[in-house]
Amino acid sequence: MEKSLFVPRVERGRSIFRPQARRSVWAEMRRKWYLYAMLLPSLGLLVLFSYYPAALAMIESFYDWKPGISNTFVGLYNYQRVLTDKVFWISWRNILYVALWQFSIPFVIPILVAEAIFNLKSTRAQGVYRVAILIPALVPSIVTLMLWKWLYSSPRGGINLLLDAVGLHDYVRPWLGIPQTALAALLFMSFPWITGTTPLIYLAGLLNMTPEVLDAAKIDGCSTWRRIVSIDLPHLMGQVRLFLIFGVVGLLQDFGRFLALTGGGPGTTTMVPGLYLYKKAFGLDRFERAYTRLGDANAVGVILFFAILLLTYLAYRYARVSGSEYE
Repeated sequence: MEKSLFVPRVERGRSIFRPQARRSVWAEMRRKWYLYAMLLPSLGLLVLFSYYPAALAMIESFYDWKPGISNTFVGLYNYQRVLTDKVFWISWRNILYVALWQFSIPFVIPILVAEAIFNLKSTRAQGVYRVAILIPALVPSIVTLMLWKWLYSSPRGGINLLLDAVGLHDYVRPWLGIPQTALAALLFMSFPWITGTTPLIYLAGLLNMTPEVLDAAKIDGCSTWRRIVSIDLPHLMGQVRLFLIFGVVGLLQDFGRFLALTGGGPGTTTMVPGLYLYKKAFGLDRFERAYTRLGDANAVGVILFFAILLLTYLAYRYARVSGSEYE
């Protein structure tokens, strides 16, 4: 049995309890050193494969880095070259369009789906829908990308075949091959935006509400819509904050679908910062040899790091302020 935090002190015939001095953090670590020793292998791997490459990238962003050839200090020249590149700013404009879309309809629909499942009377039906939503997440992402690539392909893609079948021949086009539709087609790819664990996490938050609150709302004559706005959404602010932060981080790191389907084209219509970094790192620009812009790529990575750090902080603080009175 652990010792009590309070020890008696006798003063003039009466017992007065005073707090026992707590051990310092370092004293506690020395006492349980074997537990912390077990963490050293994991911590070492984390430092080696996560923190060391990030720190090295920050250092090398000040060098004209050509692995195996030369490593010349150039100061802020890499940053100057990146920040004066028109394609770099086009990529940020495109990611702004992606963000405006991602945090609108695709962000709201999982909440509505969770509400729809939560309001089902049958628990069996709730279980069926939970499984049905999760099954598509088992399909590898590259398979999903190739499926959408076929749907958008021209002239025998799924969408164009459907348009031909219903007589809308004038609307047949290479959806990923023209600037007018390429970015919009990529943004629409996750339709209907309800698969995966996102709706289930929202649903878990709703199921965690105390029945007394729901019963009180029902007794007071609260409609379903009023309950969703006044009770459910404030209760889900923790989950909203989580997906807002993850969404910001994933948004600036995402480039896989842009690389696999359009390569940033046509032109620079679908160029995003992550893909811009990738092309700089591996020398995929039209007139560049391989490994000639690694310094630029590191500079872009550092800029992305601080942009993600700032936006994550703002997203966390905004969500916390919005939901602070309910937490």
